[in-house]
Amino acid sequence: MSDDDLVRRINERLGGISTPEVFDGDNLSIVLCTAFEDDGEQNENGWTDAAIEGCEQTLQAIRDHYAPLADRIKELEAKLAKAVQALETIAGPHNWTSPHAGLGGSMDDDLRIVARTTLAELKGETDE
Repeated sequence: MSDDDLVRRINERLGGISTPEVFDGDNLSIVLCTAFEDDGEQNENGWTDAAIEGCEQTLQAIRDHYAPLADRIKELEAKLAKAVQALETIAGPHNWTSPHAGLGGSMDDDLRIVARTTLAELKGETDE
């Protein structure tokens, strides 16, 4: 799943979150529409324009509030992928395609170089 798919799915599903029993288990969108309902004319879904607008604005405010977390999730996923790749290099068969191959004088030294280099990159201690 791409990063954009993750954010899209979170945004699409936000209104469908079930609420506590105090709201009879309705989803968040229904609770919000109920809160913003007025005496206006109901549409084909049974809600007034005020109810739908209030619901949509509130859901958007929640999305906007948590948007920075989506960026952080993407950053952490990228770091995790890099760490997994390094571990696969260290643990896997050693037909060296690493840019560090042969730098340490022995396979153990080369593995340490791969580990240290990757760790430094993940910590942001390199110029990359």
